[in-house]
Amino acid sequence: MQRNPDGTFKLLFKTIENERIKEFTEIGTWWVQNGVFYEFHEVSNLTDTYKYKVLNNDLVKFEIIHSELDFNKQEYSFVDKRKK
Repeated sequence: MQRNPDGTFKLLFKTIENERIKEFTEIGTWWVQNGVFYEFHEVSNLTDTYKYKVLNNDLVKFEIIHSELDFNKQEYSFVDKRKK
């Protein structure tokens, strides 16, 4: 995930299934409003929402509030680390 200061992002995916590699890219926009992190995906035309907590200058934890995608887990969360 590459989040840019102008509110755009690029998300690179790589999957491996039955020895076949698939790669694809999603682009979109992100913003924060009323303490909620929003991520609009241009390909799907859907917006995910997350609670977030800044852990330190390099780490942010995200916890899903709402997504149309099935993450196989109701309490989906992840930590992003700043790339220097």
